[in-house]
Amino acid sequence: MIDGELPLSRIEHDADALSRTDPDLLTRITSGRFILVRENQIAADHEGLVSVTADDIPTDMLTWDHVSYLGKTDETAWSALHLDTTNFELDAEGMPYGDRRLTALHHRNFVSLRKIGHRLTGLESGLATMGTALGAWRDDRKHCQACGGIMAPMAGGWEGACRDCNLVTYPRTDPSVIMAIRDQDDRLLLGHASNWEPTRYSCLAGFVEAGEALEHAVVRESFEEAGVEIDRLEYFGSQPWPFPRSLMAAFRAWTTSTIIEVDGEEITRARFFSREEFASEIAAGNLTVPMSSSVARYLIEDWYGGTLPVNRDGTRNEW
Repeated sequence: MIDGELPLSRIEHDADALSRTDPDLLTRITSGRFILVRENQIAADHEGLVSVTADDIPTDMLTWDHVSYLGKTDETAWSALHLDTTNFELDAEGMPYGDRRLTALHHRNFVSLRKIGHRLTGLESGLATMGTALGAWRDDRKHCQACGGIMAPMAGGWEGACRDCNLVTYPRTDPSVIMAIRDQDDRLLLGHASNWEPTRYSCLAGFVEAGEALEHAVVRESFEEAGVEIDRLEYFGSQPWPFPRSLMAAFRAWTTSTIIEVDGEEITRARFFSREEFASEIAAGNLTVPMSSSVARYLIEDWYGGTLPVNRDGTRNEW
């Protein structure tokens, strides 16, 4: 698997990182286009990602407090406009306060990147993933972790400086591993988490711990969650998962373990599926598969050998 083939790992624009500290950057990007990000969702329609121009945005929002620079394509600058629902209020008669352009922006259709990432073009996916990640960071780091002061975005929205103590922080990424574990009969191990609906299953996964390599995390998580020992593994690919800040490193893995012992806390059920059993459970509506934007879906399709089967009614249950 080439990383770029995974839905949210496609980046077709130039991130143009060297321009982030350009003092004239904010002026330059006003001639470009802006995608819309709100509460970890992006504006989209049936054609794909929605973008607007500076003319569609209230002038007082064209600051780094609301904007992140994502990069460029040819001569077009691309940025994310981060919308805050607290700035969108209605009066007693149900009419919006302030600039009607802000109202128009909020009335766009907003949807989670999880739902549509696989349907976006490579350019759209890269922009939306980056914008979503920066939006999640802004939402999580409004106050300084040292003194509680207000954080001020800078460097094109890629850094935050405390207005009181000047501490500078950066967007954080949490590495995670996810693995498609096969047994000696080439059956796939899938697990059910305690907080999922009954039919939902997926590949085992977990966060990388401090001082731990990715490969060690695969071995540890596999044993902790299902009691299986990994004999061999190989890297599959990676993609960001900005909900809020994960980077999913995917692996194929093999085990000779025949007994599954779930931890009973995170994972309450787990089993090996043959391809025939897997298809049969989906057809019967007993198995809900990971969404098409997830790396778990690609790991399962890699094992299955192609597109996953559908239910008897021709639909496919996805979470």
